[in-house]
Amino acid sequence: MHEILENWADRYGPFYRIKAGHIPMAILSDALPRSYIDGYKKAQRSAPALATNYIHHTTIGDPLADALIEDLAPLPAAEAECLIKQAINGSEAVPATAPASLENFVGEYVQQPPWLDFEQLQLGCRMFHRNTQLAIAAMAAGVLVEGFSTNIAQSFFLTGGMRHHGIRRLRQNNRHMLEIFMPGGLSRYGDGWALTIRIRLVHAKIRQLLANSDEWDTAHLGLPISLQSGRSPRQICVKKLPICPVM
Repeated sequence: MHEILENWADRYGPFYRIKAGHIPMAILSDALPRSYIDGYKKAQRSAPALATNYIHHTTIGDPLADALIEDLAPLPAAEAECLIKQAINGSEAVPATAPASLENFVGEYVQQPPWLDFEQLQLGCRMFHRNTQLAIAAMAAGVLVEGFSTNIAQSFFLTGGMRHHGIRRLRQNNRHMLEIFMPGGLSRYGDGWALTIRIRLVHAKIRQLLANSDEWDTAHLGLPISLQSGRSPRQICVKKLPICPVM
């Protein structure tokens, strides 16, 4: 039986669904990070497909950003920063000496995804500006407190981001939120758009640093700042599923 499941994983990927008789089942072939085992068992009873998909994303980072950071690592810091600025500021022509991963990363932003609806984003902006105080209070007192009580906080503590620069870190979060809710903030080359790209690269750099450190136990915690973390742990796990290990 295990050979059949392995063959299906090769064919359909690490996360797929099957039916055992009339019973739908979600199959996860990836290794389950140890710190999630108890929560995963509980969540399987109420939302098995969502729980399995959630756990699958604890082992995935940001492939395009991770590849770019890895290729930029051997370059002098000033040169790497110059290439990143060119990409963010709208230089369509990637220098011939730049790694291919930069062109791949920039290419992701050339075409808007079909699901992107700027009219709907505009409605969100109006809601935010009508309720700014409530939104910022919810961000500080709810989202950050609940989010940083899960495994994502481990990466920030290990890198010193919360221990030594906690206030600055919170200000950066609030600034990002403000910029993305400004009209046009998420348009290409808008300030919210540019900060979002910066954050992707910062997270990729943190993953690279922790991958080369013996302080992060991937088998226990999963990948640092994984796709699961980016999918808002307070929405998926704290509010719906008892799956996230709490510090």
